[in-house]
Amino acid sequence: MPRRSIIVVVAFALVCPALAFAQASLTGVVRDTSGAVLPGVTVEAASPALIEKVRSAITDGGGQYRIVELQPGTYTVTFTLAGFSTILIFTAVFYWIFIWFRDHEPPHFHAVYGEFEAALRIDTLEVVAGSLPRRTHALVLEWASLHRTELADDWERARKGEPLAPIQPLDP
Repeated sequence: MPRRSIIVVVAFALVCPALAFAQASLTGVVRDTSGAVLPGVTVEAASPALIEKVRSAITDGGGQYRIVELQPGTYTVTFTLAGFSTILIFTAVFYWIFIWFRDHEPPHFHAVYGEFEAALRIDTLEVVAGSLPRRTHALVLEWASLHRTELADDWERARKGEPLAPIQPLDP
């Protein structure tokens, strides 16, 4: 029997920075090399950030999966299906960006990754409190530099107690 390979199309919700106030989810579609969807694939997200250490889902008839309520942290994601030659493993980093309603000046946002948190000024992107690991800090800076105007607009909305507009994440 010939061995086949798995191709995974993944859409991360909040894998890279996005304006968020709750847990993230990991969603996607699993296909084989011919492009056919694969139902019945076990998808597992493992991380020390999870109390249960592993959260899993099985792809539906359309090859789609969704793993919800993921905490900030680093995840190893595996895809397994009997009869396939590859088990795809990749690592994803989840972190959160917050703007608090009616927060103190100067305009800033909070970035949270695991046990790390930093507050960064929107105008200069200078860290004014806390710290982040170097790699996470670099990703937050890259994202914030692309969305500084949107961050400033959301800061004003938050100051007024208005709903915030979503901000796009970095492309994975």
